[in-house]
Amino acid sequence: MTAGLPERLRAALVRSAAWITAAHGRQRRVQAAAAVLAFQGTAFILVANKLVLAHPAVFWGGVLMILAGAFLLVAPSLARPARPARKTLAQAAEARPLRPTLGDALIDRVTLGGRLTRFFPVFGALVVAFDILFNRYLTTSPELLSTDFVVLGLGAVLIAFPFFPETLLRERNFLLLFFAALTLVFGVPLLALRFGQDPYASVDEYTAAFLTPQLSFLLNALGTPNSYVSNILWYPDLTTGRTAAVYIATSCSGLYSMGIFMAAFAALVLTEYPRLTSRVAGLLGLGIALAYLANLLRMVIIVEVGEHYGSPALLWTHANLGDLIFLLWVAPFLWLTYRVLDPSKDEALEHEAERFRAALQEQGIDPAAVTEDDWFCAECFAKVDAPEPQGAAACPQCGAALG
Repeated sequence: MTAGLPERLRAALVRSAAWITAAHGRQRRVQAAAAVLAFQGTAFILVANKLVLAHPAVFWGGVLMILAGAFLLVAPSLARPARPARKTLAQAAEARPLRPTLGDALIDRVTLGGRLTRFFPVFGALVVAFDILFNRYLTTSPELLSTDFVVLGLGAVLIAFPFFPETLLRERNFLLLFFAALTLVFGVPLLALRFGQDPYASVDEYTAAFLTPQLSFLLNALGTPNSYVSNILWYPDLTTGRTAAVYIATSCSGLYSMGIFMAAFAALVLTEYPRLTSRVAGLLGLGIALAYLANLLRMVIIVEVGEHYGSPALLWTHANLGDLIFLLWVAPFLWLTYRVLDPSKDEALEHEAERFRAALQEQGIDPAAVTEDDWFCAECFAKVDAPEPQGAAACPQCGAALG
């Protein structure tokens, strides 16, 4: 009997997943490309209705990019349906060879060892209800805006959290950490502003504090005289000989793209790595700092185009090249991250170190007492005498050559 369309589609997806995961290097490259797709798709959705060249195709293009990136990211799980579950930290510790990650430990602590997980749908429903009611009664417009999509996304993940299949628990943790980080970056400060300072405050307050003053400083340093008040920046338009002004809304400032990158990168590190080594922490800090600087560079280029070629050129550059300029930095950085910070390599090294420590303990040797003058067989870790200068000796335990 001929297989139906759903069966053929599922078989095609499994074959694609198997091809992606057939080679570890290929899988890492595909994951880097998937992260870029999902990152840019999310940015398109959040700012689609505020672009200079606004069009519904931008929103739906973002949805398609997220779906494509999501498939590529979950491909390893599709190819390995028998993947061990990691519901709690205790279960994660038993799920060898997958070790509990930083994200596992964080979620385990927040959920009190998994005891609060069954209440997550209730928490998620409360988050959704709060956002809708807040917009309805405590804001000037009930329209759902970018920050609302972030909060609603967190609520949706909380509702679905206990129902994820066991093969997608890493992806589930990534989504929770990603939307939680976005909410902390965009939602919580805005809520604090509205309740504590200005009930009509908007996300444009972020641009006024974290972008416009720094942009003005850089432009002055580059020889472009300018001034600013809040989100409005004045600069010389050399094509007209007059002073031009540009209002830098948060949706146009690149802060959404930067925030999405920071949240995604932090969630990626937390769900990929079992411990925060100096290398992982350094790259995480470097990524966040360089994301901010890359966005500043993007804005400098846009304003410089406006200065030398006029306001129409500024708008065209912002609409067509703004995200491309930022992506030209994000894509190589994500590729470098996937290439340099490969958790499988770190786990292999740590597993080898554990084997070495266990072998020392079996021989009655204190690992802390080992010095650079001590020699051990690389195969069985037996303690041996230093090899003779005239040639390689053999391990008395396993016969492996010593060099």
